[in-house]
Amino acid sequence: MKNFMQEYERNLRHIKENQKEIYTSINRYTEQNTELEIKILTMIIFEEIERSFQYLYDRLETLENAVTVSHVGKLHPSIIDPSYLIEELNFIQNTIDVNVAFDPNIRNIHLWETAITVKAYSTNGTVNFILEIPLVAKQLYNLLYLYSIPTNHNIILIPKNPIMILGNNEFAYRPEPCNTITKDEVICRHLQWQDLRQSNDCIAQLLQHLEPHNCTYATATYEDNIIQQIKDNTWIVALKQEEVIKTTCGNDIQYQRNKGVFLITIDNNCNVQVKERILTTHQKYINVRETIPLPRAHQAPQTMPTKIKLQNIELDNLKQLYSKCVPRNPRVP
Repeated sequence: MKNFMQEYERNLRHIKENQKEIYTSINRYTEQNTELEIKILTMIIFEEIERSFQYLYDRLETLENAVTVSHVGKLHPSIIDPSYLIEELNFIQNTIDVNVAFDPNIRNIHLWETAITVKAYSTNGTVNFILEIPLVAKQLYNLLYLYSIPTNHNIILIPKNPIMILGNNEFAYRPEPCNTITKDEVICRHLQWQDLRQSNDCIAQLLQHLEPHNCTYATATYEDNIIQQIKDNTWIVALKQEEVIKTTCGNDIQYQRNKGVFLITIDNNCNVQVKERILTTHQKYINVRETIPLPRAHQAPQTMPTKIKLQNIELDNLKQLYSKCVPRNPRVP
């Protein structure tokens, strides 16, 4: 019995020692677990702080981009969310009886970003943006680029403006540069329309196949041929002397003699050689459009005494042409 009690006491002491070790181990584990939680919590706090600073930075960068882009009058997603812009454009179109430039849908967002003009100003610590949304006429107009081309008698007609906007029975000259939206679409502002049938404008008379009056003429001189590209696949060609024009379309080669002023239009399957110059394009298709025949002059036009050397001047550089040929008392149409 005595031995049993001694063994029992030893077991109790051993159990107590084990309990102490377990307690110590539990405390150590608890401390380690608490330290890990603190580390994790600290990381979470720093991540939240970093996200807050990133959000603040993004907002400031968005504001900076908006102000920077507004200086050049361009629209940018930093100024207004595209989906909200489309929503407002639909509201304008459905509420007010107006004609907007393009269908207000997200597919046309890049067209709207080009068409809308932005202005910005600041008041009382706030930045305000004004969006000028173009409202356009329902009718589409043609934009005519006017080139001064020498005739076979070396006479050139100089329009007073390089571009004309033409409707059915009305026309206008642009008082300011038009906003180019796409290759085939522009928006022109502040136009002063004139009746095409009642106008004595030189170009308006030509468009109606009338004998033109109130025109400005000059004598042109050029010793060599003139070749000026006016579109991706179209050139104005003025040949002083008869030349052989070589046209190559794959294995098909054609030669043609020509002289005078004419247009050359090709696609990417062909190239045209005029003397040493070869005309090529990447455009795949040729868009055939109606050309307006101009009337023959019944009498020789009165030209100015100044001669213009066309080798040094682009045919559409009308200001330079006009400045070289206007006399002291110019007769302006």
